[in-house]
Parts: sequence; structure tokens; C-alpha cells
Amino acid sequence: MTIAAQIELPSSEGHNLARKVALGLLFVTLLYRAAEFAATGFGAIHFPWGLDYGEGIVWQQARLIFTDRAYGAIDQFPAIVFHYTPLYHAVAWQVPATLGTDELATGRAISLLSALVAAIATGTIAAMPVDRRGRNAGRWLAGSVAGLLVFSFVPVINWSPLMRVDMLAIALSLLGLVAALRAIERPRMMLLASLLFVAAIYTKQTTIAGPAAAFAVLLVTRPKLALHGIAACTAIGLAALIALNWLTDGGFYRHVFLYNVNRVEPSRLLWIVYAAAAHAIYVSLAAWMVARHTGDLRARYHTVRALRTAGSGDVKRLIALAYFAVASVMLLMVVKSGSSINYFLEWCFAIAIFVAAGVHEPPPASAGTVKARRVLAACIPLGLALQAFITTGHDFDLDPDGRRARELGQLSREIAAADKPVLSEDMVLLLRSGQDVLWEPAIFAELASTGAWDERPFVQRVRDRNFAFVIASGVRGEPRFDQGYNPAVAAAFDAAYPAKKRLARYIIYRTLPRQESAEASAGDQASEKASAPVALGQ
Repeated sequence: MTIAAQIELPSSEGHNLARKVALGLLFVTLLYRAAEFAATGFGAIHFPWGLDYGEGIVWQQARLIFTDRAYGAIDQFPAIVFHYTPLYHAVAWQVPATLGTDELATGRAISLLSALVAAIATGTIAAMPVDRRGRNAGRWLAGSVAGLLVFSFVPVINWSPLMRVDMLAIALSLLGLVAALRAIERPRMMLLASLLFVAAIYTKQTTIAGPAAAFAVLLVTRPKLALHGIAACTAIGLAALIALNWLTDGGFYRHVFLYNVNRVEPSRLLWIVYAAAAHAIYVSLAAWMVARHTGDLRARYHTVRALRTAGSGDVKRLIALAYFAVASVMLLMVVKSGSSINYFLEWCFAIAIFVAAGVHEPPPASAGTVKARRVLAACIPLGLALQAFITTGHDFDLDPDGRRARELGQLSREIAAADKPVLSEDMVLLLRSGQDVLWEPAIFAELASTGAWDERPFVQRVRDRNFAFVIASGVRGEPRFDQGYNPAVAAAFDAAYPAKKRLARYIIYRTLPRQESAEASAGDQASEKASAPVALGQ
């Protein structure tokens, strides 16, 4: 029996009307946000250019995933580091190859569909602990609020339309969590949960909050079921690891565990404060409900041993609490340089579960008088509606005929016409223009800073002007540029490509006209020398 089943809030016609109006406003706002989310996704699918730095490298990795360059050597040029486990890349390559669709558009569609699946799974998890003996209205309310709420979180809004691995990984993990919760009553579901958990980890290796929460709780409450799941995950995961290492001659391990390095920047911990402040009402209600559920469970089960007697509803609540706790701890990974809002995604889904609980569960008796509890029961959905309304949406420029799109088109034509490779921070632009990504700035800056990669040969290539031009985010002295390029590389850009022009929000580094004419003259002389007759005996 849950909190909602134990506490009855006295009702009146006025109270019911106020709460119904508040819930109506909440659903209208959430549906509006969901429609806005869908419109943004539709626009992103049809937008031909890049929306995020990481999309291009993921696209290039997907193109290489079934070749011998996947997880290959990086001591030569070109060199590509595969940051993540391969499932998203395999799907993002195979689906458009089968359907004949645009690769970038399909990759974004996979992410958006994954976000929808993750939202449905979140709603399912939120509804599960609601007392089955009560009305279905409570389960429906909890599930629908949780499922719709996720589309009003800034990280979900801004990350779901991208060709990135995260949303598929989270969708698989949440589906695994649903299967694990079902397994409490239907143990055979644990095999499916294990398969989904392993699939999530082989989509993005840090997607561990779901399995960690489920198995930690089940080891205490249902140890036999937990051990079956852990054994299945271990067997499946090890089999996949051995196979991938064998297929890549050990490259899979090197790329995922040794090359995927980042410097630590403690200042990034402030992002957690910013994220919490941006969703203050959601976070506050979720924290309150976590405290309520924790207190309720502690009052009923005084020792860890006593949890062995917990009913399935309480075990599900414990797993949800553990998921929230692990997802919250995982936020600390934001200290990695190059991290972004994707590190907050699982936290958002965990928050949504407990926000939904705050909507469908009546306020406790400790909240004050009956009148105060009635007011609070109506104010909670009103506050959530306000939060959903004021949350800032996406900041993408999706106008295919806008100024930036036209300038990107101009750059694309120049890349296509270049007689040498182009170095570009916008890697989608390279692929869209018919060139491959030969080198990713950020990851190789990290590898060079740790001594795992020797950047000197690459610096010499730049100084020898082996590239037609360079497209970068800025110039030396600007934080984003300095983070993505080590001083030696930046100095080589300035020396070899001193002419700079701003276009499409990038800085284009080019050679000076006299350098180009000197190179052309040198090329002509070399051609003449090669075609001249050579005297015998010399």
C-alpha cells in the first residue's frame, strides 16, 4: 500500500473544482510543450546542417562502424576516436542504408523516437507503484504527468533532436527498468531486463543508473531474482566485449576505456546549480516526494533485513528512489571538460517520476489544516504548469532559408570545390559537402594533453598547409577555442592560415593570396622538372 492509499484528503465541491481546473491547466501546458517539442523535432529532421558539435563525428563513426577503421589505430592520419560503444552507430547506419533515407535526418529521427519511448517508459514507471486496489485514475494521472513532463526539461528539449547516442541509450535503460519492475511479479521478465540494460550500456557506456538501481534494491529485497539478472547481464556483456575486442584487434577496449579521456574542470559543477535553478519547481517537488517516500519506507521497515518482507509496490518505490539517487550522483560527471547538458538527461527522467507522484498523492496531514491541504493540492499542479510554461525552449536556428543556412551552403560549395581536405569544427558540414572527417579537434586536444597522442606530425601537416582552409569556432584567447585546440595547433593555424574571416558564426582560416600563388608556382616548377628529360648517367 502506498502513501496515496494511506492518506485521504477531505474533499468538497469547491476543492474538487479548484484541483480539476489546476490539473486542466497543467495538462494544457504540458501538451503545448509536447507539441512544441514535436514541431522542433520535425524541423530538425528536415534541417540539412549541423545543430551540435558532436553530430558530425557521430555521423562519421556511423559510416565507419562496419569497416576495419572502426575502433582502429590513431597513430596515423586520418585518425578517428570512437568515444562510445557501437549500438547507436550500427542502428544509425543500417536504418538509412535499408530505407534509402538521409543519414543525418534518420539519425535525428532515431533520437526523437527514442525520446518518445523514454517518456512512455517514464510514465509507466511512475504509475507502477500506485496502489492497484485503488482507482485507475491515480495510475493514469501519475503516468501521463510523468510522460508529458519530460518534454518540458531543457536538456531533453535541446538534446533529443540531435544525432547523438544518448536518447537511444536512455530509452533502452528505462525500458530495462520497466522490465525489471515487472520481473518482481513475473521473474521471467528479468532476462529481457538484462538484455535491455546491456544494450543501453553498449549504446553509451555510462548508462548505468537503471541497472545499478534495480540490482542494488533487488539484492536486498529479492536476492535470487537479482542474482539471475546480474548473471545474465554479466554473461551477455562479457560475450559482447570479447566479440568486439576480437573483431577490432583490441581496439574497442583502447578507444572506449583508454582514448576516451577528459581533463577535470571543477568549475563545471556550477552547472548542477544552474540546472536545478532552471527547473526549481520540479526539483523542489521531486525532493519533497523523495523525502516523503523515504520517510514512509523507513517508518515501515526499521532494518535492511525487514525489507525482505516488502511488498512489490514498496520494492518498486525503492527502485525508483535508488534510480533518482544514482542519477543524481552521476551528475558529478559534468566535471569532465567537453561535457554538456546530456549529462543531466537521466536526472530529468528520474525527477519526472517523483514530480508525478507529487501530483497524484494528496498532501500529508503534516501539511496543515484541511483547508491548507486543499489549497496545496490545487497549487501543486498550478506551480508545475507555471514551470512548464516559463521553461526556455530550444535555441536552434532551423530556418533552411535563413542567413546562417545560406552561409553554410556557401561554405559547403567551397569545401566541395577545394583541391585539398578541409579541417572543420563543423563536421556535419564536411560530410554534407562530400568530404570525410579526418580529425576531431576536441578529443585529440585531450589525448595530446595527457601524452596519449603525439600531435607534432599533425602540427607539421598544418604548417605545411596540407589543408585547403580551416573552419573553427573562434580565435586564440576565446575559451571555447582554447578548450578545443592546444597551443601548438592554434599557433600552426595562425602561421599557416593567417587570413581570417567570420562566416556562419565560424572563423575561416585561409592562406594569404601570395602564399597561394607561391604554392601554385612551386607546383608548376615541380611539374616541369618531373616532365623534363633526364640525361643518362646522371
